[in-house]
Amino acid sequence: MNRCIGCGIIVQTSFPDKPGYVPENTIIAHPKEFYCKRCYDIRNHNFQYRVDNQSANYLEKLKKIQYEKALVIVLVDIFNISNHFFASVKMCVGKNKILVIFNKIDLLPKDLKVIKFKKIIDLLATNNQLEVIDTLFGSVKKNSFVSQIISKINKLKYPRFFDKKNKIEPSFYNCYLIGMSNVGKSTLMNKIGQICLHYKTDIITTSSQLQTTLDFIKWPLNDKNFIVDTPGIIEPHHFGTYLTSQSLNVLIAEKYIKTRTFQLDSNQTIFLGGLVRIDFFGDEKINASFYVANELYLHRTKTQNAQKVFETNVTKLLVPPYTSEEKAKIDKLKTMIFQIDKPTDIFICGIGFVHFSIVKAQIKITTYEMIDVEMINYDNEKNS
Repeated sequence: MNRCIGCGIIVQTSFPDKPGYVPENTIIAHPKEFYCKRCYDIRNHNFQYRVDNQSANYLEKLKKIQYEKALVIVLVDIFNISNHFFASVKMCVGKNKILVIFNKIDLLPKDLKVIKFKKIIDLLATNNQLEVIDTLFGSVKKNSFVSQIISKINKLKYPRFFDKKNKIEPSFYNCYLIGMSNVGKSTLMNKIGQICLHYKTDIITTSSQLQTTLDFIKWPLNDKNFIVDTPGIIEPHHFGTYLTSQSLNVLIAEKYIKTRTFQLDSNQTIFLGGLVRIDFFGDEKINASFYVANELYLHRTKTQNAQKVFETNVTKLLVPPYTSEEKAKIDKLKTMIFQIDKPTDIFICGIGFVHFSIVKAQIKITTYEMIDVEMINYDNEKNS
């Protein structure tokens, strides 16, 4: 069964407008390795394709993992914190243990303590009965960190015990990479290919669009076992599921994040583009630090003027969304109220997080009804 080496899809030679198409003469000329038309166009022409947002289509593929003796590597970053995502992971991995890789840590300010991220990952994993064996922090674009991951996989695969024939019994066979779309799974696989398999270039197709990988892509760990790239999970509680590539280019940080801190009075509002509204109420000023992509516009106004500001400026000044069609996809709103009296982080899935200093205050967040919003503070109290 022939598959595209860039996205994993089964290839066909009959229908150029359907997924998996490869001209027959290409297969004859390169019978072992070839790219489908979609991958070729993405790699050479930055082709903008239509994304299949039906998460069930991809979850069904991933659910086979639960029936194997496998290690599951779960990639996350600050833009993908979601309780619902970890619930999806649980459906896929069953009782298999997970190794959490926290990616893009190099984009965060150096004085930011990573312990806060481990804390929320541990909470979400516990909530969903997942067994995390370790959490690593780094960037999958860096060879040194990928080498650390490879070393960790090898140590986990062969623990210190032997079977009756005095042979090492592996603790797992295949190793699967899973995560939301655009979190960096294929980037990690390409680095592993260069380090372990001595590939000279990136084999797997990557892009800023969602769902570039369409099926499993298997590379050998040894003679019998594989490391497997998987299709990104389309998470309906993540902004990326509803927005265009233009908007995703604003939300997905690729450069070092410059923290933006506001000292806010009561009855002031911050807009994160036209996606999130945050209102502040309290007796003292509060410091709010935003860890989001530098390109995302933040707008401060008085709460009494906020609704008019939104109505007159959404898709213009307050972007994303950029069009009325895009806005219509996220028009059904919810409001969440958080009472804080200690240092608190609020994670907004698809955007990043906001840190609030130690002031007793009420925070009101209004956003699209499907988006996950998670709160964590130093007492491990969480609302969502």
